[in-house]
This record gives sequence, C-alpha cells and structure tokens, in this order.
Amino acid sequence: MGVVHSLCKGLWPRRPISGRYQEKEDPQRPRAPMRTNSLARGTLEQVSGHSDTFMRISETHIWKLTDTPERNMLELIMQTPELKSLVPRYYKDIALAHWEGRDPQADSVCIELQDLTAGFGDSPCVMDIKMGIRTFLEDEVSNPKLRPDLLKKMDKLDSSAATAEERENGGITKLRYMQFREQMSTSSILGFRLEGLKVTLADGHRVEAGLPSKEELSRERTEEGVLRHLRAFLQNDPELKEQYLQRLQLVSGTLSDSAVFHNHQFINTSLLFVHDAATKKSGVWMIDFSKARPAAHRLTHTEPWRLGNQEDGYLFGLRNLMRVWEEI
Repeated sequence: MGVVHSLCKGLWPRRPISGRYQEKEDPQRPRAPMRTNSLARGTLEQVSGHSDTFMRISETHIWKLTDTPERNMLELIMQTPELKSLVPRYYKDIALAHWEGRDPQADSVCIELQDLTAGFGDSPCVMDIKMGIRTFLEDEVSNPKLRPDLLKKMDKLDSSAATAEERENGGITKLRYMQFREQMSTSSILGFRLEGLKVTLADGHRVEAGLPSKEELSRERTEEGVLRHLRAFLQNDPELKEQYLQRLQLVSGTLSDSAVFHNHQFINTSLLFVHDAATKKSGVWMIDFSKARPAAHRLTHTEPWRLGNQEDGYLFGLRNLMRVWEEI
C-alpha cells in the first residue's frame, strides 16, 4: 500500500457475533468475519491508512482485500522454504461474495492470512517501515509527458523544488514527481522510511505525546530524526532493541542467499515490527506485495536505480536500517 497496511489485531472494525454468525459452522463455507471494535480504528489508520481492506475472522486469522500480484507473491513465498517464515502465512483465497468493507475493484482478490499480532497482547506496539529506494514500478513512470498537474502538486509540497526550466515548460514528468516525493523522506538516502508507529506501555496505556504523525514521518529526511522515532518505539528498552536487531540480521542473511528474492523486484513493500511491551515478545515480517514483480535479470538489491535496471534498493535499505538500529 502506498501507506503500509499493518496486520494488527484489534485494529479493524468488528461486528458483534449474532444472527447468522451463531449458526453451526459449515467446514466447507468460509468463516463469517468478526469485526473488532472501532475504538482502535484510528491506530490502524495511523499505522497503515487502510482499515477497510482487512477483516478479522478469528483470533489468529484475517481476510485482506488485495490484488493478484500480492496473492501470487505470497503463494510463491509459501513454496519457498527459506522465505515462508518471513511473511504472514497465506492460507487460501476467499470468494469476494463473502467480503464486507471497501468495494472490490475489477482486479481485487480476497485472501486469508495469519494475523501477525496474535499472541502479542491486547494492544501490541506496531511499526511499519517502507523498504527500498523507490516505491513505484518502472512502467508507472515511463511516460515522458510533461504534466502541469504534477508541477502544481510539487509546488504545494515544496514551492522551491521546481527548476526554472520546469516552470518554463509548464509541467514535469511523473518520474520527476515520484523521485521528488522519495527525496522528501529518507527513502532516497537510506533506502527505507518510517510509515507509522503505535506505542503502548507495559501497563496498557497508549503513548501519544512525542510520537510523530504519519504526515510528519513522511517528511522525515534525517537519520537523527529516524533514530529519535525508533527510540520512542522501543521506549529505550535494550532487550527489545537486541531482539529486533537479531531478527533483522536473520532477515538480511536469508534474503541475501535467496534466489527467489534476487529474481524479483520488491517495490513498495514494508517490514512490520510488532512487540508486547509487557512480555517483551517481538517479531518482524515482510508485508505488502502488491508491487512485487518478477525481474528480467538477477538483481543485487543494492545498486542505485536507473530506469530500466529494475533495482529496488531493498538490501541497501535493510543494511542501513541495521546500522541505524545499532546506534539506538
């Protein structure tokens, strides 16, 4: 998702169990969705912005409204032994007739996934980090047409960004605009950016003061700012810091040795961090595969991107993230 979805238990709507939801379950029929209460919806929107693409159907499973590329990528990863533990478990497709929430699009599919926050308490701490140096597909930016609307959008975000030549031309290409957007965050320099975070203390109290909004995170351009936000997420807990670092090292080593990983573009994907502040249980998973695509050749995931080389900078970002993490 442009904004990462996070698979957060208790962070999507719930409908009370009644009526047809109390019928004896038919093992051949998909389970009817249970919607969590709306009190936490703002949390999901802060972390992901897509609360209407998830439905919680049990304590451990969710449904997600997504597209064929994400379903296909998850299916492939489930068949790849070294990668399957790095992502939410994909169980099966669900008929769209059973979906309740955002209206499906022509290319929509509904899939049943593992709820990554199951077992992390009633109010887990959650952070979404967007990985890579670009969040757009090459075919999205191949059109050289100059667009006045994108120049206006650029001016709205930063009135000093456009060059004199661009103003004289009266427009900019989509590639120029998308690269400009990446440069507004740490994506272009560190290969990752923070998308959202939610922090709950061990006593169950939600931390609000001092945490950045999603908009503030999208404009964070400095390593110092990233460090400040990571410390806030961990609440300066050395045990959690070490647990997460070890998991990141495992993810990095696994991906570096994986042929499947090196033969695919992982565009606009995220790492989801989840922990329970009371028990210190933690986990990190790769999520959001709608823009994952097969590559035309083996990728390094570290080389700079140029139009046509399909590099995504995933490992470049992951190694920078581990380096920054060690400084927390």
